[in-house]
Amino acid sequence: MIKKKRVAAICKSQKCLRMQTLRDNTQWIGDGGAMYILAGIEPMSADSLASMLDYSEKDIAAIHFTEIHAPEELFSDNNVCDVQIKNPPKRVIIKNAEFLIFETGNDLIFIDGGYLKPIDTDDQTTYHMRTLSDGENVLCVKKGFLPEAVILGVKFDNSALNDWFDDLAGIITSVQNKYMARRETEPGEADLQMTFEESEDEI
Repeated sequence: MIKKKRVAAICKSQKCLRMQTLRDNTQWIGDGGAMYILAGIEPMSADSLASMLDYSEKDIAAIHFTEIHAPEELFSDNNVCDVQIKNPPKRVIIKNAEFLIFETGNDLIFIDGGYLKPIDTDDQTTYHMRTLSDGENVLCVKKGFLPEAVILGVKFDNSALNDWFDDLAGIITSVQNKYMARRETEPGEADLQMTFEESEDEI
């Protein structure tokens, strides 16, 4: 089950709510960077969605409501290109922002972790790398066999990634030279304990 108030918060912060109704009469909403299914609910108008999400008149005036027409393969519950992601994501900091890296044997995708907050996870929740017909990868989050959310990856240019690599290299060098090397020359915990005990005896 999707936590609708968290979807509402995402769309409010982005000042954008996009909605799409599929041919099976299933409605998806989100800010475009991520879309979430409204399971078990008849498709609603923008006004009805605003009421369900508890938006104030001020919120409604600030949010741009748009009906979109993304390819239905994005939301399909039977996409043969889906590859289940078995390992947990890695958390990384790039340009002072946190991202999650989801990885399969052949691909990886950077995700804004905030987009996972509306998903109520349990032991039926699985994560999949979905490759669309244009070659783009998205993260598809399923409950059992049914998709609950699709999240677009964050795209970094080579310059940003190279800056990140330089930051990582600097951190590794600092830890090696200023922490690991120093610890190798310091007394071990047993030596420190013995020294402390000797000091107490002298007192």
